[in-house]
Amino acid sequence: MGDYLLLLLADLLLAVNFAFNKIYQRRAGTSFTAGFTFSAICGAFTALIFWIYNGFAFAFSPFSFIMAILQSLLCTAYLLIGFRIIKRQGVSIYTMFLMTGGMTVPYLFGIIFLNEAFSAMRFIGLAVIIVGGFLSGSGKEK
Repeated sequence: MGDYLLLLLADLLLAVNFAFNKIYQRRAGTSFTAGFTFSAICGAFTALIFWIYNGFAFAFSPFSFIMAILQSLLCTAYLLIGFRIIKRQGVSIYTMFLMTGGMTVPYLFGIIFLNEAFSAMRFIGLAVIIVGGFLSGSGKEK
């Protein structure tokens, strides 16, 4: 039962995240400056949460520095792409974009790097999701 509650909480927080992205995008726009500002605010908030969770301790290593730089670059690119999608197509296409990537990347990573078994049905399901994402974004109506 606890797993279902965590799943529902994750879904709720994801929906809240999408709503905050849309509200910020409407107020600040979709420029690179707005995206970087939003990313900095989210990063500062996240750093504060983890600093508190870590007992107000701070540690640093070259590996953690490289990982932080890579994550910040990828997250900023993800955020800027998301702002553009919200501006042009709306939150529904943005959600589809995120969910497609969120399912495709782990599936391919598992097959390529973790030697997970390939399944024709899983591949067909993934292809249907990707095609559905393209079709939902290619229509003239929102």
